[in-house]
Amino acid sequence: MEEEKDKYADLVTLNPDRSEEIDDTELDQHASASQQEGSSPNDSDLESILKRLFPYFDDDDIKKIAPVIMLGRVFPDNFSTKIYLLVCNLAEKHSDDPNFDVWETETIIEGLCQIGLEGKGRVEAVIISGNTKEQAEQESTKTGGF
Repeated sequence: MEEEKDKYADLVTLNPDRSEEIDDTELDQHASASQQEGSSPNDSDLESILKRLFPYFDDDDIKKIAPVIMLGRVFPDNFSTKIYLLVCNLAEKHSDDPNFDVWETETIIEGLCQIGLEGKGRVEAVIISGNTKEQAEQESTKTGGF
């Protein structure tokens, strides 16, 4: 019995060794599919920025209206009404779904409307694509046009 206690004492450490750093690739292996999609190393600068500015949603109904709201124009005078009507519409569609979360949906719809408020989503997309194009042109002139 004493011999077992000695073996146990040899194996147990009170302060675990934390000197090893975790590699970023190890963390990526445990990321969800949407997280991996959002940070693909093969994306261009423009694609990466647009994915952050214009999020992707799993819900089919939100996925269908999101681009229209984000790249459309939401006017300040009907901002709150638009959110209310969209959330009510989605809540009615999902009335039989016990997992439907009204507050989560309201937060998502409000965020989408904020992106589209006064056409800011369009403006941001155009500015970013212009900046990316300009940067690519500058890089190609530095490398001799290749």
